[in-house]
Amino acid sequence: MALKPGRHVNVNAMKNKVMKRRARKIICFGLVLLCAQLVRAQESTGGQPDIRERTMYLNIKAGILAGESASPILQVENGVQLTPRWSVGMGAGLEALNWEGYVPIYGMTRFNLLRKRDSPFAEVMLGYEMPMTDWSVKQKAFTTGLRIGAIKYTGKRFGIQSTLAYRFTYLTEQSDRWEDFETVTLAHRIEWTLGVHFR
Repeated sequence: MALKPGRHVNVNAMKNKVMKRRARKIICFGLVLLCAQLVRAQESTGGQPDIRERTMYLNIKAGILAGESASPILQVENGVQLTPRWSVGMGAGLEALNWEGYVPIYGMTRFNLLRKRDSPFAEVMLGYEMPMTDWSVKQKAFTTGLRIGAIKYTGKRFGIQSTLAYRFTYLTEQSDRWEDFETVTLAHRIEWTLGVHFR
């Protein structure tokens, strides 16, 4: 597109508009997929066993963080089913913030809305983000999130899992050269993942 002489274009504003459009498309796609899984879980009939207590599970997921500083993500989680509705676990992953790589290490608590294995759930996570690069800068990053999701079992011990979450990250950066100078970043992002579930 040709620009008229003397016309100024805000490149950052244009980039932000493009990122927002992409984020909206990703969120809509995640919501459609999640709703489909929720409907299937609600339509599950008899013959499906209840969730066993004191069983271990493993999640391997990939997805995207959309919004401020969009990033692809990879997560591996391991947990234990305490009751038919409650479970706790730990997770680690790979993601980025402000073009820097981080390894989030977090704990999580999950509540199943149904007593069946194919169940929608709500989950809270809280953890610390370890920087992967730029060790010359003193960085501290904490993250938390609220997830909703569903699991659809395709076998006795194997299932497909999808989640949609709100993620908040608090990052502080302090340079070794300027000890009295600190940068604070507050990131509000939407997380969508799709992965496999082993029990």
